[in-house]
Amino acid sequence: MKQLNIPFKIGEEYEEHEFELDWVKSIIVDNLCYEVYRFTGKHNESIFNFKVHETLLAYNCDILAIIFYFINKDFPNNILSEIQKKSSYTSRLIVKMVKLKENITILIISEKKINLTLDILINLGRI
Repeated sequence: MKQLNIPFKIGEEYEEHEFELDWVKSIIVDNLCYEVYRFTGKHNESIFNFKVHETLLAYNCDILAIIFYFINKDFPNNILSEIQKKSSYTSRLIVKMVKLKENITILIISEKKINLTLDILINLGRI
């Protein structure tokens, strides 16, 4: 398996990508405010050879809390454990997939509970 190589790290500051972000929406979930941005940078991202269609980043207090990758294909379940193993994140990291009707899979990387991340996607009108 290839090494996981993504340009974002949970816990990094907004300033790291500030000029590559377009604001999407402010969302309050569990009394926490998240600023959600679309990544517009030059990275031609792919994860394990799956092209990323869109990347949304959710910041809480200018700290990256959640990464949402939108992928136009089904994403094999065994990839989740590989991502967990090959990432440089802590063991608290949650990697989850949500399959949508339109043959789009959302890969979620977070240290937050999955219910919270799903609430953010619902508020964005994505699920």
